[in-house]
Amino acid sequence: MSFLNNSLTTRLLVRILAIIGFADAVFLTTQHYLGEIPPCSVVEGCETVLTSPYATILGIPVALFGALFYLAILFKPSRLLAFLGFLASLTLLYLQLFVIKAICLYCLISLVTSTGIFITIFYAHYFGNGSKS
Repeated sequence: MSFLNNSLTTRLLVRILAIIGFADAVFLTTQHYLGEIPPCSVVEGCETVLTSPYATILGIPVALFGALFYLAILFKPSRLLAFLGFLASLTLLYLQLFVIKAICLYCLISLVTSTGIFITIFYAHYFGNGSKS
């Protein structure tokens, strides 16, 4: 995307965040298929969230969709994709807080990385030296 081509810092930050998010999502996906619940050391609730009906869509772990999102951002970042990822993260946060009533540390990591990607891409586009097309 042209708005990312003008800033090495922007491209680097988006890639670093995408790699962190990808690693987190792959870890959760692997744990899902191994039938294990990763340990939660800072907050309690990972097991509740990761075994809830909202942890999968048609039997596919939500984390796998996250891994695909981060791969797409890593190789072809776009404002639309960043916005959709941010929206998905907000939806999942809402489910954790108000429906499941438990918090997953790994899900929060994904929330922070997708939010960082969203903010970075939109800031670069609207306030950086990028094109407005």
